[in-house]
Amino acid sequence: MAKVAFLFYATAFGVLAAALAVVWLMTEALGLVGQFEDFMSGIGFRGFRIMSPLVVLGVLLVFGALAVFLTLLTLFAAALYNLSARHGGAVRFTVSPHIAAAPPTSDADDAVSPATSAVRTPIVQWRSLTSTPS
Repeated sequence: MAKVAFLFYATAFGVLAAALAVVWLMTEALGLVGQFEDFMSGIGFRGFRIMSPLVVLGVLLVFGALAVFLTLLTLFAAALYNLSARHGGAVRFTVSPHIAAAPPTSDADDAVSPATSAVRTPIVQWRSLTSTPS
């Protein structure tokens, strides 16, 4: 489970990093990055650069740390669920199709035709696996 959770988070952050790179390249191609850097230099920040190798390294380290943290959080949540299921019983959800009759109407003009008098709605039932059925 830890491998699956880590691969999920690593893939999600990899996709996020790729999307950020695409947005960065687009804004740089439009000249927005250079204009912002010139503006910041103009108001007193000498040698201001948005993108530097340290920023890229910092973003990658943050994404890696988040992937590890969220993997550990997922494992902790799974362990808590397993512990509660072992001692308190699990929950079973049953979804089955059910035909429910339409409510009666009081007006003759609003009478429901036989073709639409039954509405198909799913019924969701849940109960603890440790409880006795009644």
